[in-house]
Amino acid sequence: MKSTNAEQTSEGLGRVRGKTLLTRVLTQYGMRARATMAVSDGDVIEPLIEKARVYHPEVDADLLRRAYAYAAEKHEGQTRRSGEPYITHPLAVATILTELEMDDSTLAAGLLHDVVEDCGVSREQIAQEFGEEIADLVDGVTKLKLADFEARNEAEPGARVDAPPI
Repeated sequence: MKSTNAEQTSEGLGRVRGKTLLTRVLTQYGMRARATMAVSDGDVIEPLIEKARVYHPEVDADLLRRAYAYAAEKHEGQTRRSGEPYITHPLAVATILTELEMDDSTLAAGLLHDVVEDCGVSREQIAQEFGEEIADLVDGVTKLKLADFEARNEAEPGARVDAPPI
């Protein structure tokens, strides 16, 4: 499970000049929301879907709603150091992926990317719920994070590294 120390520094995806990335991204795109909003509210995913529709009019909105709901349920009770619900991080990741005009599967994987590592969900459960492609993407992100973690440990012998950076 993610600890309450999960928030990243200014080098990572968390805080940017005193604001969370989610607040910055939502503000940048004119989406009215606070980072401390009740993220269990179903309307939270809608701005992301609308942004995806700009470059992909036939976006699978139901897939993204299901992925968000699944991730929100699995991350229930987890918080960031700031006190925000942890689900704000996967939502921010998926929002960044819309900036890169990624497809539905990639956006869903962005929403789900921490559930295997942090919530005790297996790759097989992701495949059963969302298909092999999304399970492969989530698995790939998990492996990248672990590889980065191992590389940092090797690069700095004796340095204490507690967890992968995402």
